[in-house]
Amino acid sequence: MKVSERQHQICVVDFLRMHPEKPLFYAIPNGGSRNKIEAANLKKEGVVAGVSDLFIAEPRHGFHGFYIEMKAKGGRVTEKQRQFLKRASKNGYEIAVCYGADDAIDLIKEYLDGR
Repeated sequence: MKVSERQHQICVVDFLRMHPEKPLFYAIPNGGSRNKIEAANLKKEGVVAGVSDLFIAEPRHGFHGFYIEMKAKGGRVTEKQRQFLKRASKNGYEIAVCYGADDAIDLIKEYLDGR
């Protein structure tokens, strides 16, 4: 049974909510299908294609925060996502593309806890 990107992300969010530090984080709901009017309105409001799925707003290890692009196993990073991650890294943010919840949770533990 293939686990969706959404299901992996929910597991990661559950982990973050249970983390003893209660880190400040949020999801960026860029994906999904929308009708043309809704998509145009979201663009006017500042939604930008390619922005990562999750952001941990906790500075660590010289980084301002941590952007995480979630992918299901076998998923692909788009060119806009690649460009966003490159720019975020250049601007002092930790970045990662995580293929599954386990991958993301391991990197978050390293980032938050230094493990």
